Parts: sequence; C-alpha cells; structure tokens
Amino acid sequence: MEAAPQAITSIELAFPPELPTPAPVRTTDGRYHLVYQLSLVNLSPQRLDLKRVDVLDRSSGRVVATMKGAELRKETARVGSVFPIVPTASLGGDQAGILFIDLSFGRVVDIPSQLTHKIVYSQVPVSANLSTKVTATRVTLRTTGAPFAPGAGEPFVILPPLRGSGWGDQNGCCRDTAHFRVGQTFDGVRFNPERFGIDFIRYDEGGAPYHGDPKQLKNWLCWGAPVVAVADGKVISAVDRFPDNKLLKLPGQLTPGNIAGNKVVIELGGGRFAAYAHLRPGSVRVRSGDHVKAGQVIGELGNSGASGIPHLHFQVMDRPSFLASEGLPYVYDSFELEGRIVSIGNSLSIKVEATPGPRRRINELPLFLDLVRFPE
Repeated sequence: MEAAPQAITSIELAFPPELPTPAPVRTTDGRYHLVYQLSLVNLSPQRLDLKRVDVLDRSSGRVVATMKGAELRKETARVGSVFPIVPTASLGGDQAGILFIDLSFGRVVDIPSQLTHKIVYSQVPVSANLSTKVTATRVTLRTTGAPFAPGAGEPFVILPPLRGSGWGDQNGCCRDTAHFRVGQTFDGVRFNPERFGIDFIRYDEGGAPYHGDPKQLKNWLCWGAPVVAVADGKVISAVDRFPDNKLLKLPGQLTPGNIAGNKVVIELGGGRFAAYAHLRPGSVRVRSGDHVKAGQVIGELGNSGASGIPHLHFQVMDRPSFLASEGLPYVYDSFELEGRIVSIGNSLSIKVEATPGPRRRINELPLFLDLVRFPE
C-alpha cells in the first residue's frame, strides 16, 4: 500500500540539482567548512515568514546547526533580488528564495554521512473556499527536506596562484562576502562559480596597497605581479584584448564576454578548471591548447574587466565557463598566515592583527580577510 504523505506544506525545500555534492574544505580557522545553498519556494499566495532552520543528522535526528533571527535573515535572499542581495526572512506569495549555508566542523569524522533540513515558518492559512475571506490567526508550520550526502573530505591540493608576501584575501570563503552569495542564470540554470573564489590584493608591511598616486596603476603593489599555474594542465581559453580600467572605473557595459577581462582558464583534470581574471593587457603568456606546468608564469595581475582596483580573481570551478559553472573547494599546498585584516581605512590601507595557531599552513584554504605569504 502506498504510504500517505505526512503533511501538506506551503514551502518547497530542495537541494539544487545543478549544485555539485558539497565537500568539506579545511580553512585557516582549523575547521572544515561545508558550504552550499538550498532553494525555497513559497507555493501559497500568502506571505511566509521563516522562523528557524535546523540542519539535522539524517540518521540520528541530531541538530547539527541552527539558523534563526538576524543570522537567518542575513543568509536568505529572494530569487531575482539585485546585487547586492537584500537580506530577508520573508517570501511573498509564489516567491522563491535561496538559503546560503556554511557549516563548520572540528574534524572530518564529525560530519554526518547524510544531512537533512527542518524549516519552521509561519503564515496565515488559506481557506479551502478561495472566495471566502480568511481572517484566521497566523499559524506556525514545519517541513523537513533537502537531504543529501556530503562529499568525501579529501582535499583538492594546488599551488597558490601568486608568489611572495602581503596578499590579502578579499571576498574569500566562507560568509559575509559577495562571492558567497553571487549568482547568475544561464539557459534556465542558476550558477555560483565564485563560491570559493578569492580576490587577492597586495599590501606592504604598513598595510598600504599602493605608494604615491593611486590613480597610477603602476603604484599599486600588486599590479604586474606574476600569476602562475596552480597545477599541470591544459589551457582551455586565454583572452588578452581588454585594456586596464582607470581607478574605480568599470567598462561602460558589462557582459558575459568582458566581465572577467583578460583571463586564463586551465583544465586541471577530474572535472576541475582554474580561472584567473582581470589580468594586465599584453601580459598573457599562454594560448588555448597550450599545456602548462605547475608554477609556470601565465600572465600578470592587472585591472581589466569588472575590476575597479588592481587585483587577481582566482577560482576553481566544475566547467570551463567563467560564469556558467559551480565553484569547487580547494586548498593550497603551503603558505604562511601573516595575520588577519581587522579594518580597512578610507585610503584602502589595512590594520592587521596576529592570529592564533601556527604560522605555516599545509593544505588549507585562506579565509576572508586573511593576510598570507606564498612561497617565492
């Protein structure tokens, strides 16, 4: 006999089918982060207010993490909201939303083999007779769904894409950054290729990113820095035709074709691709079809494409498209953690504080606002 459904609910909760299986990544806080998103759809004509989201161990029912209040509001966005995404904990009738989740664990073995989710929400119930005016009080409802099995904890290890000291991680993993929440839709599918992407900017020992007039790009410490292949691989695409932008100026119209500016995409094997964006015009040293070796210089850091100040955007993704792909986790084989950026001034200079733990890091991913030194 067919089992009867447990309850009629007004919300559809789903793990996006296009999303790669989330796999944990070890970061400089010494923890393993599991980063993903869920799709929410309000199937009723009534407004739905999210109250709490529990992430559960599907086998035991144990609550692994809870989001509520201001945190839940910050990590939820309506589909179609413009960038920057406006936080919300409410979905209007027939509206869809995205819930961004970052779980962290002390050890890989602490990660449940299967996870599921419970959402507590409230709304005014709809009358069975749609012509009848509803005056009922708001009720609290619950629904459970979006189960999945996290991927293995084996890290994808690569070299850093840059060399030397003073590299600040802007917009990197895992929360509170544009990369964590960015998304675009191609051919009816929503992608986030930048989920683990990092914008690297270089600073001197005093925390300054440039010397002299910042309008002169050559005065930025990172401009012209060599960019290297993070692993052996094959160049899938190499673009070197866009000019550097003037400081804080973007191209008149951003398109999928120019948003990355001068770029290189390298196939790393195993369904992984490395992308380098905003390279200096005239600096790209490789062409499509070239085979590169780990550590080989492929170009120089610049300010082309959707870049207002010189920086390198680096990401690993599951397809060769810079935009129509999903971001994948990775770790750098070796680097030093020089400190953590605690403030950024009006001149973009930074203040750095020391961080606990060892200075040298092996097989870890820098976190947002880390200051790191890469091997020369």
